[in-house]
Amino acid sequence: MDDDDDGDDEDEGDDDIPNEIERPTRRLKNETNIIKSLETHVKWNPAKPFYVPKRARKFRPDWSFHEHEHEREEYLEKHPRERVSFESELGQKRFALAMKTVGDDLLKMNYELVELVVTSLLRCTNCDVAKSLFRAQEYFDFYVDVFGDMSYKQTLKNDDELRETIETGCIQVIENVDREGRAMLWGLQSRLNAEDNKKSPLRVLKIVNYVILRTLRNYPMCQQNGLIICSDMGALKFENFVLSSSRTNLICISKFMPVKIHRMGVLRPLLFIRFMMPACRSFVFPGRMAQRVHILTQDPRDLLREPFLLRKEILPPSLGGNNVSHNFLNRIHAWRLEEEEHENEGSCGSRNHMYNEAADELDTAQNNNRGQTREFAEDPIYLFQSIRLRQNIETQAEEEEKEKEDTEMSDNVSVSYMSYHTAKN
Repeated sequence: MDDDDDGDDEDEGDDDIPNEIERPTRRLKNETNIIKSLETHVKWNPAKPFYVPKRARKFRPDWSFHEHEHEREEYLEKHPRERVSFESELGQKRFALAMKTVGDDLLKMNYELVELVVTSLLRCTNCDVAKSLFRAQEYFDFYVDVFGDMSYKQTLKNDDELRETIETGCIQVIENVDREGRAMLWGLQSRLNAEDNKKSPLRVLKIVNYVILRTLRNYPMCQQNGLIICSDMGALKFENFVLSSSRTNLICISKFMPVKIHRMGVLRPLLFIRFMMPACRSFVFPGRMAQRVHILTQDPRDLLREPFLLRKEILPPSLGGNNVSHNFLNRIHAWRLEEEEHENEGSCGSRNHMYNEAADELDTAQNNNRGQTREFAEDPIYLFQSIRLRQNIETQAEEEEKEKEDTEMSDNVSVSYMSYHTAKN
């Protein structure tokens, strides 16, 4: 538990906050206070159990974006003709307008990131350009605040810290958990430890960003229908609960991430949380979002019931499901394959080798129903990768065959031309 504020009513200045995290030097437009939130520690005062010190009040989550999109979704269910598909002609025109409005500077620094954020937000907001651009700018400010520069690219291959932290499994994602194709961000609070450098609050914040963006990239249905958040406190000890990290992650998700949150649940909560949550709800979830936040019991099967209704065949046994082959390390491996594929797109030889190797592995996974490979065989993202890899292999083979035919034709033309001149002479 954090321990450097006694809960009095004085608003301490930023000079009193220890500079534990190196601050980036380049900014875009607005200060997000995300790093300051990590550095600001508050100790719970039993004499004032419901009191929030002034220095912590400015780090209040903002769920207005999510609440507005929930209202929009309810409206569109009653007026389906007003839906605008991103893939439609109108949707593509609005996408082009949004990308043009973002500006060349951002596109030059990190085109792929800008394209993903804009696409996700347009799908989320029914192609509302103004709403999407406003939220996108907030995310870009957050990105610069955390990573220092818009040109920085998060990859498992080039970021050892990211890879070490994500492999601890403290933050996981399970895709396609409900009938609408949403993914669930699963936070295992017992694996978070601020004293462990691999699981420092800043590192955890970075993997939250990576996991969400990677999921949005692979699952367009998540862009449209949103994410589900599950905070699992099973086996968590009260003294290891890091309030500043949990608070900052809530701020990150509520104010900056380019996706709406469909629902949130606290599974196997501490008694302290069950006692405090009703009192803190008005501060953390002041609006209609409070209706979508649920304090569950110690029984993980709560996720299978109303209002979550998650798919039993997808969830692992620890979450009340029957998917015994779930292994998050397999998902990390698939992400690394995607990164390598993208990196080697320019090299035909490297691309062919990688495609053949990945295709062999996918064939093995689809023909083997035991152990970890069963998850690959049943996983929609892995099946999608299989199809895409095979298409690339076939395309490359066709290009090589065409090049060979062109070469033979050119040689025949040259021989005929030389024969003609010889006969003429």
